[in-house]
Amino acid sequence: MPTTNSPKGSAIPVRPTPQMRQQIDELVAAGFGNQTEIIREAVSRMYKQEEKKMNANKKQFPRIIYASPVDWGNVTEYASAVGMERTIEALIDAFDEPFEGGLGDCDTYELVSLCNDGTAAYRQQHMRDNAELVIFAHADTAEYFGYVESFDTRYDDEELAALGVVTHIMTTTACQ
Repeated sequence: MPTTNSPKGSAIPVRPTPQMRQQIDELVAAGFGNQTEIIREAVSRMYKQEEKKMNANKKQFPRIIYASPVDWGNVTEYASAVGMERTIEALIDAFDEPFEGGLGDCDTYELVSLCNDGTAAYRQQHMRDNAELVIFAHADTAEYFGYVESFDTRYDDEELAALGVVTHIMTTTACQ
């Protein structure tokens, strides 16, 4: 296969199937460009179609998730430090009287493991003999997370694997 010094990139060997060859020939005959332009457009369309799925797999989970205390409102929010600081700022702006809350008032959950389904398992910090894992998923708003479920970790490794929980402690905070 010939190579090129073109700044557009290097040549990629493509072996079309007979059906693909026929489709390319029909597209060329219909005036949609040459073989290279047609393949370039097909890759571009597929990338645009799949981009959201690919980016969803790149979302990161923080090492710590903060849970807003009950006395901050009737809905518990789960967020990274940045997200919870935004929540605190919104509470300060929303009330005429001074708001005294801070991150130190929140319950904290520490990352234990990423799960196979794009969620992450956390364990509440500062609880003695805590055997409960809490599963969080990304919410629609950046820096916020949704509670999925919780369960007792007295399961064996096989049972945890069936739930999609990787049983070793993760040292990274990013989804791979």
